[in-house]
Formats: sequence, structure tokens, C-alpha cells
Amino acid sequence: MVRLAKEFSLFTVQRLFLLDSHGVESMDGILNSATPDFVEIMPGVVTNAIECFSKGNTPVIAGGLIETKAEVTAAIGAGVVAISTEKKTCGIYNVINTLWV
Repeated sequence: MVRLAKEFSLFTVQRLFLLDSHGVESMDGILNSATPDFVEIMPGVVTNAIECFSKGNTPVIAGGLIETKAEVTAAIGAGVVAISTEKKTCGIYNVINTLWV
């Protein structure tokens, strides 16, 4: 799907839902073959996996299960470029607003 979207010059996001360390290892091959513009790591609270992917060439988005300001701050500290969440709490907004202003 990523390759097809790129043929139409669309920005692409490869969502990765990590279940275990084997999943983390197998995702390198997927990212190298698909070359998305962004990779979204889910759940977004797995900062050790985020750090691993943040060292690569593809910008990382943290998504899923992020509910607190502390979790947003931890994900940002691990190297994400964006947060994907449904929560609209003031604490999360203040962190994101501070980063982008």
C-alpha cells in the first residue's frame, strides 16, 4: 500500500503495532522495502522501541495508549516527531503546543 501511495506522490505512514521484540526486529525489513515518509509506532508508550526506530532515517510518530502528559514527554524524549492520540486533555495539548510554537 505504501509503494502504491508513493506512486501518486502521497505522503505515507507505515503503522507498526508491536507485540514483542521479534516484531521490532522484523519491522526493519518492512521499512527498508516500503520506505514510508513516517513510521507510527503503536502502542506509543513503548519508548524503548521508539528509541530504536528513531535512530533510523524515517521520522517516528507515537500512537495508541498515550493518555498523559508524562507519556507524551517520554515519547518526545525517545525521539518522536509527532504524537497520534484521541485524548484531548489540557496536559497533552500544553506539551504539544509548547513544542510547535
